[in-house]
Amino acid sequence: IPFTNVVDDDEPTFTLARFLRPKLPQIFGILALIALEVVAQQIGPRLTQNAIDKGFVTGEYSVVVTAGVIFILAVTIGAVLTSIRTAWSGGVGEDLLYRLRVRIFSHIQRLSLDFFTAEKAGRIMTRVTSDVEALQALFQQGLVNMLVQVGTLVFVVTQLFSMNVMLASWVVFGVLPALIALTWWFRSRSDVGYLAVRDWI
Repeated sequence: IPFTNVVDDDEPTFTLARFLRPKLPQIFGILALIALEVVAQQIGPRLTQNAIDKGFVTGEYSVVVTAGVIFILAVTIGAVLTSIRTAWSGGVGEDLLYRLRVRIFSHIQRLSLDFFTAEKAGRIMTRVTSDVEALQALFQQGLVNMLVQVGTLVFVVTQLFSMNVMLASWVVFGVLPALIALTWWFRSRSDVGYLAVRDWI
């Protein structure tokens, strides 16, 4: 594919917003699928509650059957949405990374000879290979998984507070700070290890 179809050399600056702009409709579609996926996957406990409280306790076994059918439908819909979202986000991520690789390559072609004299060859190769692969993992797995986990957390916390404010408060304000502290500690330690491995590469 000619570079002119992928890279606009007349663009004054390269920014993440400008880079993602052509894919914004697809990105918003993926976000919508993630929201639906989270609801479909996390609605099970509430259905179980209804089946017990309004079905087994009262003897209305039709409620149990209905909750079971909805549960199975939710699991099936969640699996289908996950499959669609994975394929869609993978395609969008691959297209973005292809455009990024072409842009990096075309930029390298325009650099002066002095740049290549002063810069290490391994550093340039890392920019084109390892760094782009790290972005590939971020776009295709990291960001999507983070959004799924954040959506799950918001949905579960909302359900907890709708059931029992006191118990939910103990869980949220007792567990979340510890998780945030451990996550921050792991991030600081992993950053050091990642930079060390990158230098070795």
